[in-house]
Amino acid sequence: MNWQRLRDPKAWLYLFSFAKLALAVAGVDIAPEKWAQWEELVNAAAAVAVAFG
Repeated sequence: MNWQRLRDPKAWLYLFSFAKLALAVAGVDIAPEKWAQWEELVNAAAAVAVAFG
């Protein structure tokens, strides 16, 4: 895997979207409020990765 791609914010978007889809297929029901919380956390991690890139 090319770790340099993790600096791209789109990569984080795709990873988060894949996780949401995989959990939905597995039947895990997560409230929208919780998704918003996780999305903020992932966005913050992506911002830090890009800043230190």
